[in-house]
Amino acid sequence: MNSVPCKIPVHVEIQLKDSAEIPYHIVEENVLKYLSEHHSFLLQGHVDLDPSNEDIEDIEINFMSKNGRESSSGIPLWEAQLYCHVFKLNTEEKVDEKIESMDEDVSPCSQTILPTASLQGLWNSLVYDGDIKNQILEYANTAMLFADRQVKSHIISCNRVVLLHGPPGRLGCCVGYDDIYVVIVDSFQRYPDD
Repeated sequence: MNSVPCKIPVHVEIQLKDSAEIPYHIVEENVLKYLSEHHSFLLQGHVDLDPSNEDIEDIEINFMSKNGRESSSGIPLWEAQLYCHVFKLNTEEKVDEKIESMDEDVSPCSQTILPTASLQGLWNSLVYDGDIKNQILEYANTAMLFADRQVKSHIISCNRVVLLHGPPGRLGCCVGYDDIYVVIVDSFQRYPDD
């Protein structure tokens, strides 16, 4: 019996410049072509760009090795299942909501449009024991896939909620997750109108 080798999921995050007006699917095609022509071996981290490129600000490659650990060594392109995520960063500052209370204004929350430049790189800078970051993203991707395929909740139980809890200090994980997941969800929905 032949077993089909499982490809390693590789996320290619493509950040466009604010001035870019190129359709997202064209960017994805161009980057995939560039990677196949210039990179037979993928390394984690930033990809050097052609200086003449006018639309792309940055490309970053992220993946986990076969054992689920972050891999510092690269992988051959033929072992990779590439998932492109094309996005533009929001540069607006967060907005504080105000509630007038007696003599003072209280700010119960602030709102930020994601993905935002102020959180760029936070998710990748977080280091945890084990495979927790990958597990969070895999769970959320599975929930999104179930919703997209309209899987009945009485057949497969999935409440489509990601609840992150634990000791103090998890705010960075929550905020970083939110920022990176917006990029993934946008590409999961196969890009906004071009």
